Amino acid sequence: MAANYWESSQFQRFLLTRYELAEIYHLHTAQLSLRDIAHLNIYFANLIELLGKRLRIRQEIIATATVYFKRFYIK
Repeated sequence: MAANYWESSQFQRFLLTRYELAEIYHLHTAQLSLRDIAHLNIYFANLIELLGKRLRIRQEIIATATVYFKRFYIK
């Protein structure tokens, strides 16, 4: 783990501007509307939450899993 956030892998790989996000969405989801993408994000966030509750995992861990899932599948 880097001591300096500005040199960390999180900053270098996962901190994206709105324009970069829009470009990534446009490239990978040309066949999906923004509404469909929002529905998919909600569906998978709910699925992660459901699995976490069934496994009796703390809410902080479920929230972290949801954030990592979204970051991973953006790229």
